[in-house]
Amino acid sequence: MVEVVSPGDETWQKLGFYAAHSVDELLIADPAKRSVTWLVLHAGRYVEAEYSPLLRVDAAKLTEQINWPTVPAVDWREAGRCPPVPGNPSFPSSVRS
Repeated sequence: MVEVVSPGDETWQKLGFYAAHSVDELLIADPAKRSVTWLVLHAGRYVEAEYSPLLRVDAAKLTEQINWPTVPAVDWREAGRCPPVPGNPSFPSSVRS
């Protein structure tokens, strides 16, 4: 399973849900920190791992290979409005179709 951290989201609070559903590995990518955390289910709990036994991928190498996007430092829920997405009036007009 892959989770991408967004400003104000609840990625880290979902670990219990994934463990209860026996998700063997969880990759958490945080674009703001430009980091990848690999978690492996062990005895019903997640432990951090440097390597994925299932995918045979090293977390550090994966982190280096990701073309990280530029992420705005805005928590849209705290700002009290929706993030700029197509169809939303706050989406930049230069990008609207």
